[in-house]
Amino acid sequence: MVKRFSEKSLIVLALLFSAFLYSYSYSLNLNNNLQIQAFVFPEKVTPGDTLIITAKIPEGKIRGLRVIAEIEHENGYDSIELSKHNRVQSYEIWQGKWKVHSTVPNKNYSVVVKVYSFSEIISQIHLTYEDPLVVTLNLNSTVASPGDGIRIYGKVTNSTGQAVVNTTISIYLNGKKLQYCGDGLIGENCWWNESFPYRQKIIINNTLNNNTLYGYQVPINISYESGMQIDFRDMRFIQQFPIYEVPIAIYGHTENLNDYQVKIKITDANIIKNIIGKYGEDIRFFENRVSDPYTNTTGKLPYWIEKFNRTENELVVWVKVNLTANTSK
Repeated sequence: MVKRFSEKSLIVLALLFSAFLYSYSYSLNLNNNLQIQAFVFPEKVTPGDTLIITAKIPEGKIRGLRVIAEIEHENGYDSIELSKHNRVQSYEIWQGKWKVHSTVPNKNYSVVVKVYSFSEIISQIHLTYEDPLVVTLNLNSTVASPGDGIRIYGKVTNSTGQAVVNTTISIYLNGKKLQYCGDGLIGENCWWNESFPYRQKIIINNTLNNNTLYGYQVPINISYESGMQIDFRDMRFIQQFPIYEVPIAIYGHTENLNDYQVKIKITDANIIKNIIGKYGEDIRFFENRVSDPYTNTTGKLPYWIEKFNRTENELVVWVKVNLTANTSK
């Protein structure tokens, strides 16, 4: 017996068959890797700028389409929903805008663009943006002969001109990285470098003391080890930041080295205003007057900076000198 379908049953069957074909086509398109692209503009921004996130998606290929961007910053993540902006050829252009905030210079942050079909993620694209640094360096001379010194000075800021601290700049000469040699000098061959096998990090911990200490020298007891010079003259101490050699006085040894540290307080506003470095690290001390303090090394005295306050016109330094009886410097 042949069973006849009613007209209504045939219509329902046709609809079901059509829905099956559409779903199959949709799944097939996803498995064939839809050409979904995303990018951010500009890639280098600072707080206050507007970051534009764009997604380029094949037109009409995804049902229930939603595009979400998750944007990283220092305090966590912000989430924004992109909206359809226009159409280019066979692609839909989706865009969203985000006001940049809570970033620090010289750091990359992630942007994750998620493409949804209803509640299912079908594509996820990882992007980055950056809060950049601006490095400005100057030379006191562009012409030099062998043995001459060249002064390199400058500043590091973000793109809005704000000063940035705790940064490191590498300087290369003919493709070779120069080393810091101490006393504000750089060169290809220094008396020390970071590969020295006997380097030790020293941390001075004042966290349990409620008082801020000024004008204090720190005693360190060091035992003689094989390979050291017998008079301890081969020891060096380097301040981590800003980098410079810390002068030391050696006591308790059989040889009197006559090394003393003299505390000097400078409050002359005319001197303070001419100091370029943020921490006062571009000042120099010499035994006698010199013509150019940045290229002359004869009679140069080591020092360390205890305090530098440009607003209060105050610079406190300790200078290492050799003093003999009944003399003055």
